[in-house]
Amino acid sequence: MEVKEGGKWFFTAHKLRSRKPRDRVKYGIGFFRMETNFMKIRNGKYLALFLIGMVLSLIFAVFESRQYWGYWIARPSLSSALESIDRADGLSMLRNDYPSFYYSLEAEERQKKIKQYPPYFLNSAQIKMVVANSPNFCNGGDEYYCLDGGLFRVLNEQNFNLEENVKPVDNQLLASANEKLGSKYSTILNSGARTQPSSVWSRMTAIRFVKEGEERLLLAIRWPESSNDHYKYEEALFSVKGEDALLEKKISFYFDIAGIEGLEWYWLWGLNFLAFLFLVGTCNCLLLLRKLASFNHQSLN
Repeated sequence: MEVKEGGKWFFTAHKLRSRKPRDRVKYGIGFFRMETNFMKIRNGKYLALFLIGMVLSLIFAVFESRQYWGYWIARPSLSSALESIDRADGLSMLRNDYPSFYYSLEAEERQKKIKQYPPYFLNSAQIKMVVANSPNFCNGGDEYYCLDGGLFRVLNEQNFNLEENVKPVDNQLLASANEKLGSKYSTILNSGARTQPSSVWSRMTAIRFVKEGEERLLLAIRWPESSNDHYKYEEALFSVKGEDALLEKKISFYFDIAGIEGLEWYWLWGLNFLAFLFLVGTCNCLLLLRKLASFNHQSLN
């Protein structure tokens, strides 16, 4: 029996029909030599396959991040708009404190319960307490939950004494800003009317400030739960003309609480690549089994 370079085998004398152990050993050695030579040829192909898998896994990871979290690689933020400002003129905070069982209710029950938990503005004492505790907004340095807390961090770095000079942002200006965002929340500000749960803030922070001599308004909004443990966060920057707000820029993304928080693109990249290796390995095993079956069939004929 001879083994041909390149992975193919043939018989020079005659086809072996015996099933003796000695002959089976010969065939085993022949198959091993055939696979060794074949692997030498395929090493370059495996390297190319490895690189292709890495690239494809990365592409899928950033698209998965965009689909689930709302951003490709890193979270967007408008906190840079608060850097090197002239002064901060106003600060308002709005809350919706729903009980834990609220999101387990059906839609009709939610509409009944929402009237019992209307949105409300924090008073001056509550705002001062929030600002004073703003270093803890990021959960002891956990950047993942550093949402509107990141805005206060930028202001604190500039030593703005918001605790002593807290003035609410004018409701008419907030209503104008929310109209530009396409939100029904402006009706609450103007008339106190209730809205559907899908259009009610879970939390809103509004900061009015002056930068380079121009008045601006920054809104940071955390919406109610959009799906299980999944929340939307939004920031919007406005230029202020009197009591009218003109939208300049808006960003948004999603985050999880007690969900899959922390599953960023680099983790997705690794998981995708492991899935790719599993798929390639499974295909190779199936091909090898098929080749072994074919080799065994020829050895018995």
